[in-house]
Amino acid sequence: MLQDLILLFLVCTISKVSCSDMEVFATSESGGILPCHWLSSKAWQHKYTKTYVRWEKNQNGVSSTVLWTKNNGIIMMGNALSRRALINEPHFKDGDFSMRIKPMLPEDAGVYTCTVQLGVFQKQCRVKLHVMQVTSSQDSPVLENDSVRLTCDLTDEIDLGTVAWYHKGSRIYSTTPRCTLQRDGRELTVRNLTVHDSGTWKCELKHKNKTAMATHDLHILGFSNSTVQTHSIYAGVGSVAMLPCTLNMKPEGIQGRFYTGWSHKGESDTVAEEILLTNSRAVLEQAGKGERSHLVFQADGSENLTLTISPMREADRGIYTCFVEIGGKRIEKSIRLAVLTIVSSGMGMMREGATIQLTCGSSELSGGERFEWHQLDPTNTSQSRKTYWGQTLVLPAVSGTEAGKWVCTVYQDGIEVGHVEYDLKVAESLYGTRANDSPWKTTFGVIAALLILLLLALLAAFLRQRKRREQRFPALESSRNAAISAMKKVFGEKSVEERKDEECL
Repeated sequence: MLQDLILLFLVCTISKVSCSDMEVFATSESGGILPCHWLSSKAWQHKYTKTYVRWEKNQNGVSSTVLWTKNNGIIMMGNALSRRALINEPHFKDGDFSMRIKPMLPEDAGVYTCTVQLGVFQKQCRVKLHVMQVTSSQDSPVLENDSVRLTCDLTDEIDLGTVAWYHKGSRIYSTTPRCTLQRDGRELTVRNLTVHDSGTWKCELKHKNKTAMATHDLHILGFSNSTVQTHSIYAGVGSVAMLPCTLNMKPEGIQGRFYTGWSHKGESDTVAEEILLTNSRAVLEQAGKGERSHLVFQADGSENLTLTISPMREADRGIYTCFVEIGGKRIEKSIRLAVLTIVSSGMGMMREGATIQLTCGSSELSGGERFEWHQLDPTNTSQSRKTYWGQTLVLPAVSGTEAGKWVCTVYQDGIEVGHVEYDLKVAESLYGTRANDSPWKTTFGVIAALLILLLLALLAAFLRQRKRREQRFPALESSRNAAISAMKKVFGEKSVEERKDEECL
């Protein structure tokens, strides 16, 4: 009985009271919670098991119902916020009648009233909702080298204490290069955008000891570092030339007219000519004059825009420009394609022991290139047998082991920008020692040749000696022939030599 009297006193004390007005800052990406709390008591809830809750939005003197609960606990939705508002009925036992709105829209800002009724007792709370967001002057992605204006917007004008901007944890000041702050810091302009400006930009404001923040994800479309570092590509006629061009991200979600492609300006051309391009549907189109079947451009909508030329022709030299165009704005990167040649001091097949000079060069060298020579291993073309540095390779006494493929590789700023091959032929390699012969095979061949020459020399000496003897002693030869005739009469038709042969048998 005493407990019921105390409970009755508490309820009567707080009946029909209103909370002081509260202010809530919310963002569209995170949503917001409008608080509404009343005294929690299990004894109270046991006596008043049925709770009535009603949320209304007041705008321009007109109230519209957001949601309410019936006596059976069913939550009914109004038309003010469609189905984006939610209250958690199990939390009623803890005295929590707050409403959550997600996603939050700018038009959700305004004054809301929460009415809670337990039997004949009632309580009201008023909440003023401010919706905060960061808007951009351009849709993402924004092209690099362009400018963008970010605005920290509130649905109503209030006196802000301070407004601060942050990017990647660093605060942006009016003295920050490429940045300008206007409208008491609410507006931030960033010029000459780079791919490093991509990421989350945060606006933070302070109002009446409260801190609120909103963010915006900014995407900058540009070329990756691998493309920027390369300015020239060198390739030999008949080889494969690859012109690198890679974006820092896939060109997705782009609104309006969008193209990627390549243009070419030859040595005798006055203007560049578009040769290949893709539209927003990643459809490859041929452009310009001439036959372009040896140009390969992947039109798959990816970030890789590399152009492959196979085989390389003399007429393909010139300046190639990789470009991206969005809504009439364009970014581009130019690469010079030059023909790389090897000039030899000897023509055709070289004689073993001769001196040969191989010079690697091009008519369009900038002067900062480095040259590397290496001989390919014929048994494994991925490995090199010998390596030399310098534009000119000198072989003072060329041998069969140096016959085969030699590759000249060109570097700029430590990056390979092209290579060309030269097939060195040595006469000796056709008969004996090839670059891939082992030493024991070479030694055996030399010994066999010497033995054959020795036998031939002995046979020749023997024949010369016999002929000389016959010329010096003709009488002795006549006596020999007479003796052979006499013996034929004694022994028959067989000669003495034949007799001797039979006796030996």
